[in-house]
Amino acid sequence: MPRLALAGLVVVAVTTSCVHPAGTARNLADYESKAKNTAESVLSAVETAGIAVDAGTRDRAFPAFVTVVVGEAESDATAAVSGFEAIQPPNATSDRLRDQLGELTDQATDILADTRIAARRAETSDLLAQTQPLQQTAEGLRSFIAEHS
Repeated sequence: MPRLALAGLVVVAVTTSCVHPAGTARNLADYESKAKNTAESVLSAVETAGIAVDAGTRDRAFPAFVTVVVGEAESDATAAVSGFEAIQPPNATSDRLRDQLGELTDQATDILADTRIAARRAETSDLLAQTQPLQQTAEGLRSFIAEHS
């Protein structure tokens, strides 16, 4: 019987440790700060991918390197977005802020995925085609950051 009880405790401990409660923001200012920080993290990932694309399309980096850098940038952006999405917005104004940032981060993660795919295929023309979307996304994120600083 003690083994069964110990096994039950282990199951409870493991399953409860896998639950990640959503964070909260106490007020609009706190939520806005978290949104800005998220936008900065995603911007960093987009700019990193842009540098890798530039190096790859100028034959200054091996395709495997570009693939790894872009893949890591995509993972970083996705993690930042996921962390922000777990935060409970405190009010209706925060809901609108969340929607605004969500549009930008969805666009960024989609473009990063497209860039990763192009990098893995090692097609310079496909990779080069990602330059403008990456730049436009970066500009949108910069505007969001400036607006909420």
